[in-house]
Amino acid sequence: MKLMSLLVLFGFMMAPVFAQAQHGKTGKDHYGPEKHLEKMTEELQLTPEQVAAIKQVDSDFEAETKAVAEKMETAHAEMRALHQAKRQAVDQILTPEQLAKRKEMKEAKRPREDGKRPHPRGPRPDCPDKE
Repeated sequence: MKLMSLLVLFGFMMAPVFAQAQHGKTGKDHYGPEKHLEKMTEELQLTPEQVAAIKQVDSDFEAETKAVAEKMETAHAEMRALHQAKRQAVDQILTPEQLAKRKEMKEAKRPREDGKRPHPRGPRPDCPDKE
């Protein structure tokens, strides 16, 4: 039983790592609970009883996990709205010249075509191919 608890704990600890590695993939490439269990089964040589127990644990936590994910999504939306409201309030304080400078600063922070942002202090002299 102790081994079972450790395996379940390991599975929950590793799930975000595996999911992060697959972030952004959809369809059959998506790394969901089934793929995770399949990988655990292969790598840990789980018995059929352990697989069934882990499936039950997944099922038990599914509703709570979804509820927390929905709360996080709502919280992120609220944070974006607050951030935008704060930006608008600051914009009301700035002069037109300061607003133009702020816009230039924002443009400078945008990623380049290759997706990388320029380093704020410019390219490193000891590494000419990197910025």
